[in-house]
Amino acid sequence: MSFTRAAAEPEPWQINPATLVEMRRCYNLGFSLVPLSGDAERAKKPTLKFRDRALPFDVVVRQMIKERSNAFGIRLAGLIVIDDDTGTPESEKFIRDAFGQVSTYQVATKRGVQHYFRRGTDPRPKNIRLPGVAIDFKTGENEFVVAAGSIRADGVAYRAVVGRLESVDKLPVFMDWRTEAEMASHVDDEERRRRPSSGKIANGGRNDFLFRRGLQYARTVDTVDDLIGNLLKDRDIHCDEPADVEDAEVENTARSVWRYKEEGILFSRDNSTYRMPREATKRLLEIPGGEDALSLLSVLQMQHGHLAGYLFMIIADSMQGRCLPFGQKRIRRAIDVLISENLLVRHDRTGTHRAHWYSLPYGEDHPPAPSRGRHRNDPLRGGGC
Repeated sequence: MSFTRAAAEPEPWQINPATLVEMRRCYNLGFSLVPLSGDAERAKKPTLKFRDRALPFDVVVRQMIKERSNAFGIRLAGLIVIDDDTGTPESEKFIRDAFGQVSTYQVATKRGVQHYFRRGTDPRPKNIRLPGVAIDFKTGENEFVVAAGSIRADGVAYRAVVGRLESVDKLPVFMDWRTEAEMASHVDDEERRRRPSSGKIANGGRNDFLFRRGLQYARTVDTVDDLIGNLLKDRDIHCDEPADVEDAEVENTARSVWRYKEEGILFSRDNSTYRMPREATKRLLEIPGGEDALSLLSVLQMQHGHLAGYLFMIIADSMQGRCLPFGQKRIRRAIDVLISENLLVRHDRTGTHRAHWYSLPYGEDHPPAPSRGRHRNDPLRGGGC
């Protein structure tokens, strides 16, 4: 008498454990996630619609199991990501020169590096195409990037190479320090071709235009309703095919700008004001080395004074000749003068960083310097101005 053993049920497919841990960590930090395809030919495509709605964690997990996917995206509410598709020394230098610093959180991709920043008041730049430099910009709750910890269906793994993603508030604020002429010279040919012959703002540039206008209006209008009304008029007058930009979209832009005003961080590169302590100015002009210290303090106030308690590095070789008209030795002496006059706070070094963290002693109590491990080629050492 013979018996036939029943075939064992196949084990259900499971998400890579390390990927699942990182997903849950990001979700618990407040980031909204997107499930991505398990098909190698569609490896970066989302598999659920997510526009204007947050997907519950269990829904994302079930969809990834259904798709047999180990890849997920992070939506970019409050964030802007510099997506460097080249990862070359030229592109890293460009990021430092154009945006003042590289990010404290970076993710390696198939071709390059993602730099995560907190979205400030500067508008989203146009994509950049130069020799050795290919950079895209992604931002907003309805956009996403493939997250660290993901393993795409085509085998590409995304991993953090600098820092660790924590809260949005711990990321550096994105600021675009380029002139208008520089911005125009960095726009790729495809963007130029998209500009209509009518001279109006074309599809792809309308949201940036309205956001920039909103920043201008917010300094003078009395209410958010006034701001919305002005932007609706600008949409109708200056934008190509204005009917494609819904009233609700314009209202969302206006309310985003208004939040910056209410929070006291309405700031733009060239047309803003910044505070300088009157007593500090007088005191520095009366002591040896005070003029250099005052110049340095002006730069620091301009860049960081609108962000209470913000921690930053001062990298002398990056600032000399660009932010300040004198060399490294004088910059370091100026730092010492500011510290001795209680106009700058130097925090203890953390981990293996060679550089100190600093903060301006105005407003809120100083938070402790962040603890970050340093990658062997950590570009943070060259950050700063």
